[in-house]
Amino acid sequence: MASDLVYAADTATFGQPEIKLGVYPPFAAAAYPRWFGRARAAELVLLGETITAQGAFARGFITAVMPGDRLAAKVLDTCTKLAALSTSSVRKTREALRIGEAKGLDALDAIEDAYRNELMATEDATEGLRSFLEKREPKWRGR
Repeated sequence: MASDLVYAADTATFGQPEIKLGVYPPFAAAAYPRWFGRARAAELVLLGETITAQGAFARGFITAVMPGDRLAAKVLDTCTKLAALSTSSVRKTREALRIGEAKGLDALDAIEDAYRNELMATEDATEGLRSFLEKREPKWRGR
């Protein structure tokens, strides 16, 4: 559940059963309250129960649920879409999302600075804007 995009078969289950062993999951205790809200995180971590894929989706734990026979195709489609993008831009965007996740709107100045000073300094940002203006497909270099 710590991935950027989480797809699950409709038969999948999710849980944090550590409490049933007398311990707790450190990563979940640190990250889940911010990601899913205190009450939803507490439900999963304190009770140690499993939830269905539909339940995980309804709680915002995962991106999408689908029949198991469509899961591989969905993952391949998503990977194909990501592979067609600028790797440097995807990397910078993931960094911005992580900062925003950790600090919320308090991170806006830092994210805007990174946009102007780091992202816009990449060859791919220049190529993307130029290709848009020239009405052609971009040629990403990953820099």
